[in-house]
Amino acid sequence: MKAITTKAILPIALLAGITAAIAACSSDGDGEKPTYDECYVEVPGPGGEPIQQLDCSIPGCETTPVCTSGCRAQTDCGPVRTDTNVDRICEAGTCSTSGPRTDEGALRTGGIWVWHNFHKNVNVATIDGKGYLITAHHAVRPDGKALTCKDLLRLDDPDGQTNVLARTNGEVRDIENGQLMLARIEKVPLADEKTPHLVLSRFYSVSPRAKDNKTGEPGGLLYAKGCVADVEVLEGPLPDQQDQAHTVELTVVPACDVGDPNACPSGKECVSGAGYCRYSCEQKCSPRETCRPLRDGEAPQCVYTCDPARGVACPLDERNTPRCDVTPGEDPACLPDD
Repeated sequence: MKAITTKAILPIALLAGITAAIAACSSDGDGEKPTYDECYVEVPGPGGEPIQQLDCSIPGCETTPVCTSGCRAQTDCGPVRTDTNVDRICEAGTCSTSGPRTDEGALRTGGIWVWHNFHKNVNVATIDGKGYLITAHHAVRPDGKALTCKDLLRLDDPDGQTNVLARTNGEVRDIENGQLMLARIEKVPLADEKTPHLVLSRFYSVSPRAKDNKTGEPGGLLYAKGCVADVEVLEGPLPDQQDQAHTVELTVVPACDVGDPNACPSGKECVSGAGYCRYSCEQKCSPRETCRPLRDGEAPQCVYTCDPARGVACPLDERNTPRCDVTPGEDPACLPDD
């Protein structure tokens, strides 16, 4: 989330300049000009808390200095949400449309059925009832480089380091024969013939429907993942019944390979026999604890764990505050609320 531009971090001088620029920009169809505040929308932050994010797709906001000076990440160009079309992406430092449009300017979209074939090394019993996240990605990264499935499966932050075209999440149910799961993703912009899309699926330890998960997103440990490239999208609503023309298939593998020294982000290790990345503490943590840094940049230590699915909350004592952190990719833990 480092590329998010928020009102809280903009210097006063820059804020004044942007406000003046908006006042001078062309008006929309109603003859009204957007205020500075109206160029930002509220979206969930990393821990579920609301943050303000710049949206250059709002009429009149596209001419502001922040929107015209280039981009380093997709979030510089506008929000990426589950419930709306993703209008803009960042291509080689420039904000551009996320896909072809109709003569009236509407984004042309379609849907995809995704078959998930779980590899034998994935513990399906562990995933059942947990959360999944499916994202469609543009084949060009914000820095202009081509994106591959190898990249997506290796990146520490696939969403922040690529252009996300659509996203959906849910709770893992109905795994057929202990091996297959069907899911759908919609509102996907049509692909250019030369740059078909990629689809990435991730499976986490916390369901977005867990009773104490207030983020609405899957979170916790990343158990498994899979990717498919060269995905084409047919325009129009996704048929209720899965058919071959609208379907792609991907293989889901454990989140890490214990034999690969580069399988996990720095500071984590791949848990043997489990296939997920986790911090390791010098001291042995108790069964009620897990290993996490209390704050960014600090060494990991034993902290109380929590479980939104089972209603296991954080204890109230001098060590922790009652905040259960379910950041995707991390073990759910009770962290200071600061």
